[in-house]
Amino acid sequence: QPLFFSLQTKLEAAMKVQLEILSSLLSCKANQNNFKKFWDTFDIVDKRFAAKAVETPTNILMILANELDYSIRCHLASNTSTPASILAKLASETEWIRSGVAGNPSTPRDIIVKLFNDISPMVRNAATKNTSVMQEMFVNPSTSKQYNLKFGILKQC
Repeated sequence: QPLFFSLQTKLEAAMKVQLEILSSLLSCKANQNNFKKFWDTFDIVDKRFAAKAVETPTNILMILANELDYSIRCHLASNTSTPASILAKLASETEWIRSGVAGNPSTPRDIIVKLFNDISPMVRNAATKNTSVMQEMFVNPSTSKQYNLKFGILKQC
């Protein structure tokens, strides 16, 4: 088992280096063709890793948000480094993706409030377990007056 963890750690380190290279290629307009060539070498597993890694640069997360693969967007929805603009977009996707957004502590409060009233019980349940909103309610009593706890689901009053 230690060999597995050692190998996994090395693979994660190598992936982080690749992400840094991608980010620098993307930030330089002269390197757009090089970026495309390098990005095309990433398979679905690499992209999933990038989508869930909190170290992934924002410009790469923006590209991943446009991937067609459902699992990549699921990982993005749960990644605490995903920008609010991407989370807002993901908040209107499938039930599983909305659930990831609802449970993400980095999701802005206005999106969480929207997801409290989602049609899906799974999404509403994830929103009620969002630690950042719960923490805000206890730290800021005026915020808690905006919510009504009923049947285990927080709803905006």
